[in-house]
Amino acid sequence: LAESGTIPGAERVPRLIQAHGWAQLQGWAGLFVAGMALRLLPRFAGRKPLQRRMNLAVLAVLVPAVILRIVAEPFASGTFGAVLVILAAIAGAIGAAAVGATVIVTLQRGRKKQEPWRYFALAGAAWWLLWAALMVVGGIQATDHARYTPATFDDTMTWIVMLGAIGNFIWCVQSRSVPVFFGRKNPPLRKAVPPGALLNAGVA
Repeated sequence: LAESGTIPGAERVPRLIQAHGWAQLQGWAGLFVAGMALRLLPRFAGRKPLQRRMNLAVLAVLVPAVILRIVAEPFASGTFGAVLVILAAIAGAIGAAAVGATVIVTLQRGRKKQEPWRYFALAGAAWWLLWAALMVVGGIQATDHARYTPATFDDTMTWIVMLGAIGNFIWCVQSRSVPVFFGRKNPPLRKAVPPGALLNAGVA
């Protein structure tokens, strides 16, 4: 239909779908997990909460990245559209890398107890760093006339984000908090780590 021109604007549909997907994954789930990670993990590690300006700095690059992608991918065109897509990718990459690096530094400077949540948090941080690199690659791929990332690359990156970057932080918070809710001790490493290792092996 898009090629025949029978429906005006039909060529935008793939770009709209992809922009909507990343608005949900990066703009909703990603921002939520980033906020929880920056708020909870210092407490889990026995450190003071991060300074307000640090959190705002991360927010200041993650939010515009989502907005730019929503605008640029479906609607912008030509050189201007390509520039907006690259800016969105770079801003998102800086924010994602900041989240991953902050988590790693927080854990390294916190208490060194051998608790399962630490390993899930570290794995999640590593996937956030990889996500940062993939954002740039995907942004470069989306600067052509089609204005969206090829499906094979986008699908792979989506699974990395859902299971690796986001899934590990879910495991982190659950393994640390849920036992407290039910008046139980944290699960030992031998019970908690093998499923987490399988999860990350599957993502890889």
